[in-house]
Amino acid sequence: YEKARDIYLHILTREKAEYVPFVQLGYAYALARLGHDKEAVSAYGKMANVSQRLNNVIAGDGDAFLSEGRVGFARRLYGLLGATESEREEYQLRYALALVNVGKDYDNDALNFRRDELLGDRNFYHEAEGILRRLEKSSNPDIAHDAEVGRDANRLHKGLLADSRRGLKKLLEEADAGDAAALAVKSEYERNPQHELKTFYRESLDDDNNRERSAGASYESYWGNNFYVSREVSRFWLRDGKTKAVYWQSASGLRRQFDWGSVYGELTRYSGTGKKYGFRAELEYEFNDLTKLSLEVGRRMHRHAAAVAEGVSENYRSVRLSHILTPRLTVEGSYEWARLSDDNKFRSYSADVEYLLQVGHNFRDKLRAEYSKEKYAEERAYDSPWRRDDYSVGFARKWDFPKIQTSWELTTGLGWSRDNDEKTSFSPGMRLEYTKGFADNQSLVVGVTLVRYFNKEESDDERKHRKSGYVLDISYNWGW
Repeated sequence: YEKARDIYLHILTREKAEYVPFVQLGYAYALARLGHDKEAVSAYGKMANVSQRLNNVIAGDGDAFLSEGRVGFARRLYGLLGATESEREEYQLRYALALVNVGKDYDNDALNFRRDELLGDRNFYHEAEGILRRLEKSSNPDIAHDAEVGRDANRLHKGLLADSRRGLKKLLEEADAGDAAALAVKSEYERNPQHELKTFYRESLDDDNNRERSAGASYESYWGNNFYVSREVSRFWLRDGKTKAVYWQSASGLRRQFDWGSVYGELTRYSGTGKKYGFRAELEYEFNDLTKLSLEVGRRMHRHAAAVAEGVSENYRSVRLSHILTPRLTVEGSYEWARLSDDNKFRSYSADVEYLLQVGHNFRDKLRAEYSKEKYAEERAYDSPWRRDDYSVGFARKWDFPKIQTSWELTTGLGWSRDNDEKTSFSPGMRLEYTKGFADNQSLVVGVTLVRYFNKEESDDERKHRKSGYVLDISYNWGW
């Protein structure tokens, strides 16, 4: 892009931009690719509203940058377009619909993979909703109609199925003839999976000889009026040295989706423990498309073999905040505190940073850094160690093979941890995850993590530290 910029600039020093408009647009595009957003917008602005053809090129570039998560830059490009109020509304509508349909199928595996990895789990619901709500009041009936259809599609992608269905029904009843745009969204609604079944198995062993196995199944279904019901049944096998605990856990939940987030409530029943019931209530609030806050309260078994064997439960609170700093950088922090039924207290903190390095035609690279701290107020049989600090940095590469619906992801990491007042230990590790897609929204995920521990001091209790640990997790998912 540096060479392209220099070539375009060389031509523009000898020719007026209006005589070579596509050279000017190429120069603007090269500047944008080099990260010079301010200069790029200025260069695009020289060709904005010269002709509809050039405007369409600028809008197309905006769509391309949007699919990479560069929504701020795409917004500025679309903001250049339109010489009259009517034209500005048309381009704002196009921009809003691009936000709504950013996850569309490109009929190109490489483009789909690149878009999916650049965007991650990100969507642009809130920005699109604000624009479309304003355009619904347009004096141009075509723009107002398309804005209504766009809102219905936006709600569908957000999980607001009842709102989307009501809007589509109203549009189709009012249409004298077939409403092609509304019918297209209705078809998407009918294809949208409303049920999800997941079966899973997980097994792990850490440096402190804590062994855990769990297996179960979970199910979530759309109930109506933006409510989703869920059910999960699982069995746990825990072992800590000589102490064993085995119990069943069944949970029934209800979630209500809103445009600003969601509210979730869950009742849990235990079998094989000293406690019979638990609960969880969670509120997720989205400030915008970049920042999300999660608050959770509940009661549950303190999941440690000795704690379960003694019937120790916990009343806990947690708060989690995630924010997308840039299209490639995401940060998340969480804090949890709990009072245990034996009057002990527990606190934990964590911070995660994830940076997207690059996306190729079928691979993606990320860097990750994590920190966590856990601490009990008093030392008990189940809390060895009673204080632990963990640090880790890692590199992850994912390979995608769309022809066979398969992907592999390899994560290598370096970890450091400190138990109580012991010296810091070193624990390099790696994880390999395999994902296989099948017809009818089915997929299999298998992950294996191996960790090696160095410089671990022996504790005062009977348990000896292990020099290696592992995690195995398997899940099968089916949506319909």
